[in-house]
Amino acid sequence: MNLEQQLDSFLLALTEEGYPPKSCKMYRTPIKCLIRSLYECENRTLDRDIVDRFLTYHVKRHANGEISSETVRYYKRAASRFLHYIETGNLYSVRKMTPKHGTAFEAIMEELRTDEFFSGPDRYHMISSANQFFLWLEEMQCFSPSEITLELVRGYMLERSAKVSGQTLYGDQRRLKILTKYFVNHGLADCDFSQYLSLPIATEKKILPAMSQQEIYDLLTSIDQSTAQGKKDYAIVLLGVVTGLRAIDIISLELPNIDWRCGEININQSKTGVPLALPLTKDVGQALKSYILKARPKSKSTKVFVHHRAPFDAYEMGSILSSRFKFLCGRAGIECKGFHSLRRSVGQRMTIAEIPLMTTSQILGHSGMDITKRYISLDSRHLSICALPFDGIKPTGGIYG
Repeated sequence: MNLEQQLDSFLLALTEEGYPPKSCKMYRTPIKCLIRSLYECENRTLDRDIVDRFLTYHVKRHANGEISSETVRYYKRAASRFLHYIETGNLYSVRKMTPKHGTAFEAIMEELRTDEFFSGPDRYHMISSANQFFLWLEEMQCFSPSEITLELVRGYMLERSAKVSGQTLYGDQRRLKILTKYFVNHGLADCDFSQYLSLPIATEKKILPAMSQQEIYDLLTSIDQSTAQGKKDYAIVLLGVVTGLRAIDIISLELPNIDWRCGEININQSKTGVPLALPLTKDVGQALKSYILKARPKSKSTKVFVHHRAPFDAYEMGSILSSRFKFLCGRAGIECKGFHSLRRSVGQRMTIAEIPLMTTSQILGHSGMDITKRYISLDSRHLSICALPFDGIKPTGGIYG
């Protein structure tokens, strides 16, 4: 079996373990790069030394600002797991750890490692959560599922809330709910505390920054459009500035998606799968035409944006735009707030212009109004009207006297 066939087998194994197509795609891209680099060295056998050299090369690319740290992590995870699969035929390197718990809890840990109820990714998250929960219970002198009380569950969640927040805390709650139901279904406990563990968790919502109009102007004017790379950079950034498209949708944009006669861009959004039609403005159309006709290399791919190095393949991960955007911002002398800040800038401008939230939601392709409402926090002009005076509550005495 050659490496391409082993890659197909690996991806099939991931699919059977419950990995979604998007995750399998994210594994395929770096592994294809690994195989390509292997063949360039006229080698057909993959081993740890080759993987290490491959990863060292991409770490250097990150140091030079060519790729993001997130991309390096993707490459490391994918290459290491693929090598392990080739060597062992297994997706995971499961170690049977020395028991850390009492007899009852350790028996449950062993069942969690093998129970087919849990798929691959879920199983390892569940084992980690159960391990932390059991260690805490034993510190509280609780050594069996039948001894777990609501007070203990509440105490554990309170302690976790002091250490983690947001989605991490929500994940802890969800897995604890699954775990306690597991106890009841296996006759290990009488109560699963599902009512308490179903209570909503208040998560802190961050106000993420949008690029200002001046920053956008400085960025666009700093791009050298006389080069092929510059034409591509300009078209990509302008697409983000004008349409607010996500990075993944920009790199997924295909030539047939552009209706030049009707002046529209028609896509199926990668994140939601929902169709989206946007106007092809004159400036965006000119930038795309200039890139496609004068700078885009000949490629078998139907994607608009492709690599400018052989074999001129299409991009497969949105993170490639993130690293390039960071480089462009640095060259323009402005703070990089992430490629998504262009999308937030579009939402901010529409909110300030008092465009109805429903219209903003439709243009940005949001799955619901709640997501669009976040842009209200970026509307400093109208939010300032809501500010209340300090009349009646002015501090007095001390330094204020």
